[in-house]
Amino acid sequence: MSIRKAILGALAVALLAAVVPPILFGDAPKFDDRSGGDAWRNTIYDFQTLFTGLAAVAAAAMTILVMERTDARQEERHRELVQLSLRADRLRISRAVHPQLDELPYFFEDIDQLCHAFTGDPSKIRKSIYDDPPQYARIIKNLLVFMNRTDFREARPLFDGDTAYAYDRIIDASEHLDKLWGGYEQQIRNQLRDQRTEAEILDWLLQDALITRRFLETLVEHLEGFYTGLRGLADEYKV
Repeated sequence: MSIRKAILGALAVALLAAVVPPILFGDAPKFDDRSGGDAWRNTIYDFQTLFTGLAAVAAAAMTILVMERTDARQEERHRELVQLSLRADRLRISRAVHPQLDELPYFFEDIDQLCHAFTGDPSKIRKSIYDDPPQYARIIKNLLVFMNRTDFREARPLFDGDTAYAYDRIIDASEHLDKLWGGYEQQIRNQLRDQRTEAEILDWLLQDALITRRFLETLVEHLEGFYTGLRGLADEYKV
């Protein structure tokens, strides 16, 4: 029961308690110049002001009840409209989260292995780069394709600040690495064709390895943040 209904009910009870007992049990005044007539008509005549007041109270009560019902219907309609307006956003978040959220951890392992490959003494770095550059190029290419999925791009306007920032940093680092690694195999052949010494080639590779390591560390940091952000959005939108 609303507060307005409680107050209205209390007033009605107080009014009835104040007027009904005197009407039923009180002594009527004596008028020497008045006699006869219909008893019910006389009662109406004597208490016409009271009846008018009661009618006004009843009308006010009906008005309040109608207004409350109208407000309740409007509130329900508002909630329905809000849910309808959120449906499109909820679907976009749902598509961005499922099943992408289950695929994302696989990239954690690949990028973590890449970070380890570019950490350590120069001979390990040389071996990692020199022996199989297409392997690393393929990992970065797959990550870039994954992050550019339509579902992610369509949900991007709904990301919170941290999730959007992590997403943009992942795209940026992946694009730099893709460009850096895309032509490595040909660059190594060119180095050999130009008869560069092994020390010169190693120095060239190590310079790029330092750049690569920095971008890989960026990926490790923000992939985790992006994953956490997607999970938070799934909980927020209840998808």
